[in-house]
Amino acid sequence: MEHLSNPSMFDLNIALKSFLKIGMFEWICQWQVRLAAQSAAVRGRAQTVLRHRVGAQVTLLAMHNSRTLTRSTAELLPARGVAATPTNMTATTAILLGASGSVGRALLAELLRCPQFTRVIVITRRSLGTQAEAEAKLVECLVPDMQPRALQQAVVDTLKASESGGVAGVFVDAVGFSVLGVGAGTAKLSLAAHRAIDVDLNAAFAKGLKDSGRVRHLAFMSAVGADAQAKTTGSGAAGMPRYARVKGEAEQAVLSQGPAVVSIFRPSLIIGSAHTPGALATLLSLLSPLMPARYRPIRTTEIAQAMVAAAQSAPDRNKVYSYTEMKTLISQAA
Repeated sequence: MEHLSNPSMFDLNIALKSFLKIGMFEWICQWQVRLAAQSAAVRGRAQTVLRHRVGAQVTLLAMHNSRTLTRSTAELLPARGVAATPTNMTATTAILLGASGSVGRALLAELLRCPQFTRVIVITRRSLGTQAEAEAKLVECLVPDMQPRALQQAVVDTLKASESGGVAGVFVDAVGFSVLGVGAGTAKLSLAAHRAIDVDLNAAFAKGLKDSGRVRHLAFMSAVGADAQAKTTGSGAAGMPRYARVKGEAEQAVLSQGPAVVSIFRPSLIIGSAHTPGALATLLSLLSPLMPARYRPIRTTEIAQAMVAAAQSAPDRNKVYSYTEMKTLISQAA
């Protein structure tokens, strides 16, 4: 594959020749990784990885008014019912993991705008600052040491501590959202380090939701091509088999350990993400009509809208949403 000398200026003829020589999705991923790497080098930004420390410390900061798998896997696994739970109970509390990322910020904004949710809980290592102070219905649960056990307990404690519409464990009045994942630099991570974030932390979050007794539905963002049976060798870059393996394992973990119903969202290239260079986003927008639907790029705001729309519909079974299904959710909710 030809090299790029400048991530903002490249020869479209070279790009199209490469596109014809190799598979479409591999081509997209290779260009995304190359452009992202060169853009990061130009800007001099250092990639950081979530650090794990021993000794969990959980701080609950409540703010009031002036304070602040594969498709077949999801479909075949039946929804696990919640005893003595009315299935038509409207969720009024949203609890979100991964709010600091590009999709997470868009999802948080969408949740805060949604009138159905009177309380939005954000699980985060650091305070959101002025945004948190400005939102009366926003509640922060600070978990400085984001280890699985600390995260799981923080989710349970926060949900039980917040106001409930009924007896704890009987009324299900909250819905979970997770968009946590390593956004860039997965090619440099070991398989174990990648799993520690994408699989272990999401599994802990999902289990905390279930253990709280207040959550029946989790909206979970994965990635197109997720496959728990993919190879574990080679590069961990987005679109490669090892990346697909970790995403597939994360899906299986939340399905097996999480609440009764899990909606899985599998976007391809994400426009508006800090990890998708502008030049690539422009090129993909031009090529989008030629791509199979599930590989078409989608905006951060569209993913957020689709996830909230799915939560509002109160689904009664597990389902996978790719590009077409996400666009349908958005149009139906409009």
